[in-house]
Amino acid sequence: MTTDVAAPDATVTRTRNQHVLVVVVVIVAAIAATVVWRVTDLRSGPPQVLGPRVGGFGFAADPVPLRESTLQVGIMAPYRGTEDPETLTFQSATAHFRRNTAEATATISVCLPRNSPNGGLGGGGAVRAPTLEEFCRSSRPVVPGTTLRWGTESMEGEFLVLTIRPTRPGVAEIDSFAFDYARDDAHGGQSGVERIDGQKFVVRAR
Repeated sequence: MTTDVAAPDATVTRTRNQHVLVVVVVIVAAIAATVVWRVTDLRSGPPQVLGPRVGGFGFAADPVPLRESTLQVGIMAPYRGTEDPETLTFQSATAHFRRNTAEATATISVCLPRNSPNGGLGGGGAVRAPTLEEFCRSSRPVVPGTTLRWGTESMEGEFLVLTIRPTRPGVAEIDSFAFDYARDDAHGGQSGVERIDGQKFVVRAR
């Protein structure tokens, strides 16, 4: 006795294939949405790179004659080979004066350090000197487009230096910084202003 087996209904097969295709499309769309969300999440909000590396100490310098009062302060620890090398691109870097009867100027620069007879500026060093020439192989004030690179030009890498320059007898006290910058694409590409409060750098000129 022969039993006839009916061939699969073409309509049923096509419907099943369409269901499978819909499921695959939904899964792919969900994965894509997750990736987009993660990238957007990484890029949302200002970067938070400098906070753990800038400041963390303070000082109140003794009064000195005005001509000797310019102070150079290493406000950021140099790269030590324990972090993934990265490039930051700045729009600005500013120091806020809590008081400034000395009518001082404050400039933040990128420094590629040299070995200094005065011990250098990395990681909180502070010296009285009119320029950075003795302490940096190269230096440049932060302006729009200035970059800061960790671990790409030397084992120590570049770091940030604050120059406080009184223009008359008095007191200048800095209590915070604001950095407007962007991370490179390899580290999320975030951009915005990072504010670092709770600082205390006091210079006195007589």
